[in-house]
Amino acid sequence: MAINSEKVVISPWAQKEIDVPSDVTLPEFIFRSLREKLPSIGDVPFVIDVVTGKEIPFSKLEEMCKSLAASLWHRGLRRGSVLFFTTHEHALIYVVQIACWMCGAASRGCFPWEDAEEMERQMRESQPQMILCDPDTASTVLSVLPKLDMPQTELLSLCGPVEGAVSVEDLIEKADVPLREFPLK
Repeated sequence: MAINSEKVVISPWAQKEIDVPSDVTLPEFIFRSLREKLPSIGDVPFVIDVVTGKEIPFSKLEEMCKSLAASLWHRGLRRGSVLFFTTHEHALIYVVQIACWMCGAASRGCFPWEDAEEMERQMRESQPQMILCDPDTASTVLSVLPKLDMPQTELLSLCGPVEGAVSVEDLIEKADVPLREFPLK
């Protein structure tokens, strides 16, 4: 992979047709391809949140996604589940979305400045098993939750504590379940 002067990683497959195998999941394909190129990209950032400066390097992406996926799986996220998110954070959210795919789940994003009525509509529509917010979006989320009949919905947080929420950063750091017990396929 080449890195241009603006530190943008350009895929060596950018101009090629890729034969994506039908017997692997998208996360498996991504990580397999990443492992092939990792020696040449190492700690180059996969994504950077330009507001906070938080970076996720390519070298840590797979490990972080697997750790979070194992934790989310342990907490009940499965095929057909939905994780609803509304956050200003723009680095770890990619890890969250890939981890959802690894569990067979979907993620649904909501614009963080939506009013409570619109956020409630989107939550009702998607019927999420988990809702992720940050300290800035928590007040809207927490005002909407009591109006919904979703007692099993688990609240997660990014970038700081939120009342009643489990920290995604903690779930990544300390997977709730050993990775060997997580169904990676």
